[in-house]
Amino acid sequence: MSGEYLSSVTENVSRLGMRLQESFSEHTRDLTRNNYYDVSDDKTKHIRKQLDSSSDRDKLAAMKVLIALTSKGRNMSDYFAPVVKNVASNNLELRKLVYIFLLRYAEQEPDLALLSINTFQKDLADPNPLIRAMALRVLSGIKVPMIANIVLLAIKKCAADISPYVRKVAALAIPKCFQMDAGLQESLMEVITPMWKDRSPLSIGSVAVAFEAVCPTRLDLLHKHYRRLCKTLVDVDEWGQGDLLNLLLRYARTMLPRPKEDEEIDKDVHLLLTSTEPLFYSRNPAVVIAAVRVVYYVGPPSFHPKIVDPLLRILHMSPELERIVLSYILASTPSLFSSHFTHFLISYGDIPDTKATKLRLLLAILNFDNHAGILRELVEQEAVHEIGRCAVRVPECAEQCVNALLGMVDHGNDQAVVVLKNLVPAATVERLAGRLDTIHDPSARATVVWLTGQYAEGSSAVDGLASYVPDVLRRMAKSFKEEKGIVKLQVLTMAAKLTVLSTDQRIDQLTKYVLQMARYDVDWDVRDRARMLVGLLAGLDPTPDSDEREGVVLRREQVKMVLFQGKKNVVEPDEPVNATIGTWSAITGKRSIDEPILPDWLENGVESVLRDSEDDVARVVSPPVTAISSSSASQQRVVASVPQKVEQAAPWKKNLDQFYQEEEDDSGEDEDSGASQSESDGEPQDGSEESSDEEDADDSEEDETDGREDIAHQPS
Repeated sequence: MSGEYLSSVTENVSRLGMRLQESFSEHTRDLTRNNYYDVSDDKTKHIRKQLDSSSDRDKLAAMKVLIALTSKGRNMSDYFAPVVKNVASNNLELRKLVYIFLLRYAEQEPDLALLSINTFQKDLADPNPLIRAMALRVLSGIKVPMIANIVLLAIKKCAADISPYVRKVAALAIPKCFQMDAGLQESLMEVITPMWKDRSPLSIGSVAVAFEAVCPTRLDLLHKHYRRLCKTLVDVDEWGQGDLLNLLLRYARTMLPRPKEDEEIDKDVHLLLTSTEPLFYSRNPAVVIAAVRVVYYVGPPSFHPKIVDPLLRILHMSPELERIVLSYILASTPSLFSSHFTHFLISYGDIPDTKATKLRLLLAILNFDNHAGILRELVEQEAVHEIGRCAVRVPECAEQCVNALLGMVDHGNDQAVVVLKNLVPAATVERLAGRLDTIHDPSARATVVWLTGQYAEGSSAVDGLASYVPDVLRRMAKSFKEEKGIVKLQVLTMAAKLTVLSTDQRIDQLTKYVLQMARYDVDWDVRDRARMLVGLLAGLDPTPDSDEREGVVLRREQVKMVLFQGKKNVVEPDEPVNATIGTWSAITGKRSIDEPILPDWLENGVESVLRDSEDDVARVVSPPVTAISSSSASQQRVVASVPQKVEQAAPWKKNLDQFYQEEEDDSGEDEDSGASQSESDGEPQDGSEESSDEEDADDSEEDETDGREDIAHQPS
């Protein structure tokens, strides 16, 4: 007996071990996911056989391989036919994978997908809401116009489903159905309109997506639901919050009165702003940016400082998001962030686009209070153009900017010379002119030459010119042939300026030499500049030829005005930022085709009564009873007959005698007998007992009660 028992135990243990091994292998198969991504022929040649197998385990393994290879980018549409056969499988996990595969390749194989429409329609009545939702997703994903009406019927059925998730999927299927057949717009609008009444926050965001796709201009359909949508914002899922916020933003600027700083904000505008502020603390940056859009473009200027902290909170979440947030700050009011300039300092790992955006933002928030810290950052980054603009915006730091730029010139940064042309005083030009031979950048050399001619006036051996100026003209005339075109143009202009300022024959000879060299230059710009200057200087020659006297001849003062005051102290203007927060144009600087347009404000808005709904009807509760007296039953009926609406006057305020007379007639003989008993015994009518509180009542209250009883029983 013991031997048989031992053998049975051994057999059971061996079976249990085999089952544990199979279960362990099955569960550890998911841990080795790299096997699914193996694209070798040995791994894929058995997929078709596994899909036709009668074992759900083999089918499930084959579907996992197909989904894995599809996610890797490999085209697995050849297996569409055997996959469709398993669409009605009883295994829930297998059916999910089949639906995912069909969603991916239904557009490529519409004919085969049509064969499974009956199965999808049956699944719309499945007890499992997940199956119903996935069936509708696959059915709407088959982009064949001939089944648009079938999809519409499925959407209508699921739009009234008891599961909010199924209703959400139905709302997301509406745009797909509209893409199949735009003629179904009216029918789809009839589906969307009652879906706004849905009390579940899970589906409201998807309804907003469907509304924007089908009828974005019919904002009048939101009148009755506007206030409820504002109150539901906090409970909507995070992706639905962004879509719903954008929709409410358009509605507010189209239907609500424009808020003004010196007036009280409309209650509906205030409701939207207060409902949006909690979303500033969302963990989803898209929701935060959508909330910032609403507060910035709906609220008055006094609400704008509220966007500072939310944008700074999401600024450093990721490098990609950082550039987006910086662009949106530029598109808003950058001066709001002037005290937080340390958040915009350039770090080592910033990409070039982010660095450029930060430099623009630092200039936008520059003021007298933070110019010292921002200037240190610009000098450290050697942002020469930004340093020049910093000197123009804050004149108090102009000297520091000039010294910084001169130091960069000493270290070989030729671009600093280009910026210095609008900043340096005349005394500094000589220092730059002495370094002309060490500057090799064409634009920098052209800038030094322009500065020399612009500030050439002075007193020296050469009448009317500074001491260093003639030598600069001599050196540039000597190297004229080797210079670039941009330098030659400035040399010609400088020579003409010196000729106007000085009557010295040596300057005149150098000028004629340079003009003669430019006359035969290969660059047509240089040749045209030389011809223009020859005609401009024709009036300075005391004995000109008759041909040169033709046309308009300018005097020396007029020529000087043209040459010196034409482009004096021209500063490059800042690029205006004309973009909207939350759009691609604010990031790329170029407007996209499908970019949403922010509507203009409607100054007075539509009537507020249109937004009143059943939920907004005032429910005024009757005032509480502060004291209970031991009066007759008629007094109890008086208390019970208090009207529910405050605006209606109480009956005894109209005609007290008539009111008590009606009460006496209704009470009948029972009331008369009770009244006589009350008069004789002094006990309460209807046999009610006085409470301890009534016995302790004040004498004044008892006198008042007795007075009312006497009035009630007086004959009319």
